[in-house]
Amino acid sequence: MIRSTTRRSLVAAGATLGLAMPALAQNTGTFPSRPMRIVCPAQGGSFTDILDRLVADRLREGLGQPVIVDNKPGANGVIAAGELARAAPDGHTIGHMISSALVLATLMVPRLPFRNADFQPLTVAYRGATAMGVSPSLPVRNLRELVALSRERGSISYGTLGRATPSHLLVEMLSAESGASFENIVYRSEATAVLDVLAGTIPVVVGATMNLLEQHRSGELRIIGISTPERLPGLPDLPTFREQGFESMVYTWFHAFLMPAGAPAPVIRKLHEGLADAMRSGPFRAMLTPDLISEVTTPEALGDLVRGDVERLGRLIRDRGITAG
Repeated sequence: MIRSTTRRSLVAAGATLGLAMPALAQNTGTFPSRPMRIVCPAQGGSFTDILDRLVADRLREGLGQPVIVDNKPGANGVIAAGELARAAPDGHTIGHMISSALVLATLMVPRLPFRNADFQPLTVAYRGATAMGVSPSLPVRNLRELVALSRERGSISYGTLGRATPSHLLVEMLSAESGASFENIVYRSEATAVLDVLAGTIPVVVGATMNLLEQHRSGELRIIGISTPERLPGLPDLPTFREQGFESMVYTWFHAFLMPAGAPAPVIRKLHEGLADAMRSGPFRAMLTPDLISEVTTPEALGDLVRGDVERLGRLIRDRGITAG
């Protein structure tokens, strides 16, 4: 159930992210009064770009103004976040932001072109699962057997897209909880890491679920767990790490819509309603792959999510001595 965006929830959302409070008493007049813009963190023609264009069409229908998609790809969403932070807080610019910028870059990257306090949260767009796949030649069928094998061998190597990525941090959670040792082998793409598992170069790959699913279904590798709290309705055969007894390994990366901080509360409310309508629409939902969890939230809930992930992952990074390089 989606709670209405009240004055109380808007103020709480601002406080949660350290944001400037909405200008509650400001007279907004007619909004929107000119064409709008969605800052997109991906290149044209990408999955994220297509979703944003569906949202733009729906907002245009509902708000009566053209809505353009402004592609600002690069640096795992940091470039787009910087662009959004520089925009006027009048509601005519919103941003499609990703957790790699709002959470991981905030923790790992010095001298960012934004602070989370520059943003007013609107809603989560969707959350995604990370999966762990193993070579069929590895004598394990679940996470507990992988931990036992790592202890027996001293360490097991696994492939990811990089250090301090969701995949790397997920295995660090496993190491912290189990005491087992794993060696992160960094690849330029998850597809290459998957190919190396198939070739027997590495025994384990950790990455986006859809990037492992085809090989899992063909039997070329075995997905032994995913990071969602419960099994995914569209992929009910994939067990979660939680159900295997690893409670700390519940983590989903996310995409969300935000805007520059300082907008009047009626503008925030109107944008939230428009985004919620777009995300509930048939075309938007039809685009989502089975590993994605569609979720409309209040601004307050999005603020809590960002703050909670920054606190939790920041503690993990400090405790495990994780660096980006």
